[in-house]
Order: sequence, then C-alpha cells, then structure tokens
Amino acid sequence: MKHFDANLTRENIFKCISYSGLTDENFANIIGISLRKFQYIKAKKFEFTIKDIEKACTFFKIPFDKITTTSIVLLNNYRESLLDYHIDKLEFKKILQDKPSISFAIEFILIHDSSFLDIKLEIKNIKAILDKYGYSYTSSSLTNELKKSKFINFEPHPLKKGTFIYSKK
Repeated sequence: MKHFDANLTRENIFKCISYSGLTDENFANIIGISLRKFQYIKAKKFEFTIKDIEKACTFFKIPFDKITTTSIVLLNNYRESLLDYHIDKLEFKKILQDKPSISFAIEFILIHDSSFLDIKLEIKNIKAILDKYGYSYTSSSLTNELKKSKFINFEPHPLKKGTFIYSKK
C-alpha cells in the first residue's frame, strides 16, 4: 500500500469539489460536517478526518487508496457522471441537479460558450449567457468570482465609469 499523503488528499478532494460544481455548503452537508469546519479545512487550519475522506470517496466514486496517494485526473463531464452514479440517491441527485457553484459555471460553462470566446463582455452579458443554461447568479457574486478566476481577464470599461469588462484568458 502506498503512503497516505494528507496534502495530496486535500488537493484531490478540492479538485473533485470543483469538477462536480458543489458549493462549500453542499459538500459540508454531504460529508456531515459544519460549514465552519469545512471553511477551516479549506483555510488549512484543520484537516479532513479519515471518516470525512471515506464519505468523500463514497460520494465522488473514487477509491480511498487512490484519492489519498495519487493525483487524480477528472474529465470535464465529471458532474454528469456523478449524477448518473447517484441517480437513485435522491439527496445527492438533487444537489447535482441544482445550480452549480459560480466557479464551476465559469470554468466549465462560460469559457466554453461561443458567445464568450474572443470578446470582452459586461457582467449583464455574462449573466445572460449563464441564464441560457438555467444558472442565475447575482451580479455581485458573479463579479467577485470572475475577478478571482484564473480563467478570466477583467479591466475597467473604456466608456463606463465603475464598470468592468471580462474576457477569457
């Protein structure tokens, strides 16, 4: 058996969360911890327990020895494969059918949409693109995530004071 690597395990779990589109709150509920504890784990103030990791492995359909010892590779359709896997588990099915996290919508939807390629758009235009997919987010939340995203460039609008325009990196 390979050596358990806590840092690699953390990276793998957060990668699974990202690729599945789960919000922090949904993931905390899935593994049965408080949102506050999850935020401490995210901030590296606490670690996942073995029980937390086992629950994550069950949800993410990844063996314990793989998530704890090997850097995992996930496909862009990971959310859909999880939905297929959990089709008979109502509580998980609902979470995966609900609106995904904003970071998921940016990374897996927005930057691949033909309306966003090679063009600079205002937040209202980006909201319209995501609305096509049934994902409605507040402008302020979307703006915050766009500015943090490693996939997005943003700059002040050349004509409108206090407005930003966004483009794919």
